[in-house]
Amino acid sequence: MLAPITAGSKRSVSASAIRHVLFDADGVLQIVPGGLDAAMEPYLGDRAREFLHRAWRDELPTLAGEGAYLPMLAATLVEYGVTEPVDVFCRDVWHRIERIEESFAVVEALRRNGYGVHTGTNPGAPSGRPHAHGARV
Repeated sequence: MLAPITAGSKRSVSASAIRHVLFDADGVLQIVPGGLDAAMEPYLGDRAREFLHRAWRDELPTLAGEGAYLPMLAATLVEYGVTEPVDVFCRDVWHRIERIEESFAVVEALRRNGYGVHTGTNPGAPSGRPHAHGARV
């Protein structure tokens, strides 16, 4: 078994069967402080969780490239009685995303040691939704 990677390690990536590492964005590289439910409560009240489940279900076709996420989200917001424009909703919810610094430290250590580092996340997310404040992974 090979030794774990540490910052400054000289171990060659070519000696390992693992050459790339995939990180999930939400909850691993970034979080919404207090959670999505809390961020959405000013708009949806106690229906925030219900709305999230509906939006997640409705977005499935957009993940396969069928349709656009923002118009779908806007229509669902209207169904739930939200009068604010979708861009305001996205700003107030997703623009609150914060980086998880400990995870980025791991990303940087992996890069320093020659590993490819990639992000896997929801490709149908609103265009205004940054990934860890726009930081590239």
